[in-house]
Amino acid sequence: MTNKTFTELYREAKEAPTPLQALVAKAVAATGRTEMMVYRWAMGLSKPCPSDRKALAEAFDADPDTLF
Repeated sequence: MTNKTFTELYREAKEAPTPLQALVAKAVAATGRTEMMVYRWAMGLSKPCPSDRKALAEAFDADPDTLF
């Protein structure tokens, strides 16, 4: 049981990262690259180097060849 008001719960939910923000933050943490670079990968404007692909595959539990 929580000891927070509905307003406090609302504010926390409003300030929580969106799923997209969380995904980008996870990719940034895994690779050490900037958010802008992660967005470029996501939009297909560039591809990560092999070491970044490996780090992303590990972070997202995915096959690196499938990701990119």
